[in-house]
Amino acid sequence: MRTSSPANIVPIMDGVAQLGQEILNASDTAAGASDDRRIWALFFLARCLDAFGSIRTLVEHDRVVDAMALTRVLYEAEISFLYIYGAGQDDARQRERLLLWRRDGLRQFLRREKHLAELRDGGSRDSDDVGRWAVDTATSGIREIDAELTKLGAADKADLSIIDKAKAVRLENTYAIVYRDSSAAMHTSPMLLGEYLLAGGRGGHRMADYGPTLLIVGSQMIARLCAAVGGIVGFAALERAGEYSTRLARLA
Repeated sequence: MRTSSPANIVPIMDGVAQLGQEILNASDTAAGASDDRRIWALFFLARCLDAFGSIRTLVEHDRVVDAMALTRVLYEAEISFLYIYGAGQDDARQRERLLLWRRDGLRQFLRREKHLAELRDGGSRDSDDVGRWAVDTATSGIREIDAELTKLGAADKADLSIIDKAKAVRLENTYAIVYRDSSAAMHTSPMLLGEYLLAGGRGGHRMADYGPTLLIVGSQMIARLCAAVGGIVGFAALERAGEYSTRLARLA
């Protein structure tokens, strides 16, 4: 069964999503496209727009429990973005945090490839060649990042955990709520499972009540992200994003 989103939220969701897409489209051919700082800011925005669209689809199809889990994806991406690009840091500090974040991602990739290689034992030669190329590329990337961090005289030696990042950007209280509720959805807590089954697989009216809240929270995050990324890539988004944030504050 598909339900419609509350009428007063729909134009705001459409607006912030459109603003985000305009930033991405305008940046495709913008000057400075090879700048890492710009490129990764746009990647953050693109990932968050995808998550936001999925949250909206799930809520509109009465799958609020699953939408709660995706809201955490969106929230954690924004926390990482704010930690790297937040106000009050010079370009060198932003660069350092971006490099630490990227290196951690490459290390996670190598750990995953190691385990996948064990599962692929006896696979095709082509898949083995691709796997080796990917591992070599990631390993080379880590060495390059290590060299640049040394050159920068990096103050930090490792990327922070998402919880420590939330504390650093002063979002630990709201993240604790998002983490708790999304964990219940992701790990199928007994209480949530009972509600889910009794309601015929949709979470019932109690879960449905969370739907508009998730849409408002998601829209607020996208509006903030559009304002920040627009500033980084030179797209005038601050005024429109501010208007959406004001309208969302009234709904909240």
